Amino acid sequence: MPRDLDWTRARALTVWQPYAWAIAQGHKPVENRGWRPPDDAIGSPLLIHAAARKVTLDEVGDVESCGLVVPDDLPLGAVVAVTIPVGVCTDDPEGLLHLSYHTGREHEPRLGLVGPTCAGFDPGYIAWGSVADWYSGPRGWLLCETVALPRPVPATGRQRLWTPPPDVLAEVRRQYEEAGRG
Repeated sequence: MPRDLDWTRARALTVWQPYAWAIAQGHKPVENRGWRPPDDAIGSPLLIHAAARKVTLDEVGDVESCGLVVPDDLPLGAVVAVTIPVGVCTDDPEGLLHLSYHTGREHEPRLGLVGPTCAGFDPGYIAWGSVADWYSGPRGWLLCETVALPRPVPATGRQRLWTPPPDVLAEVRRQYEEAGRG
């Protein structure tokens, strides 16, 4: 069941397909970026927006090598899911994957090996074993409690984090809450 979220802090992130689909379906619990999420994004709603441009497998890699059968008709140029970033994966010089995660208390990140629970978040929603499968660095945003929207919400994406327009946010929120009652 989706949690009550502070929608005033909602941001969106545009992700190429088929990665947006893999996040929405709960297969991909980490989104690789070259930068950390801002502190105010941790624990806040993050809308996953599927980029409008089709990409080739050469550009995104072979998602099917992860054992996934990717549908041919993936939505483009639309919000497809809501998730909550709860931490950041990084690797250290020895190649170990580490995670700093939100504890539920302001500005108190913890560092630990992948596998600890995130206080205030249901660890059952995190596919810990597949974090390492999807992580490619340099920073991986750990995503928790992802909810796929029943219908894609058309929107124009942007680079980096962006604030969704009020009409898009209202429709995403309506579908998110609808999905939670289902």
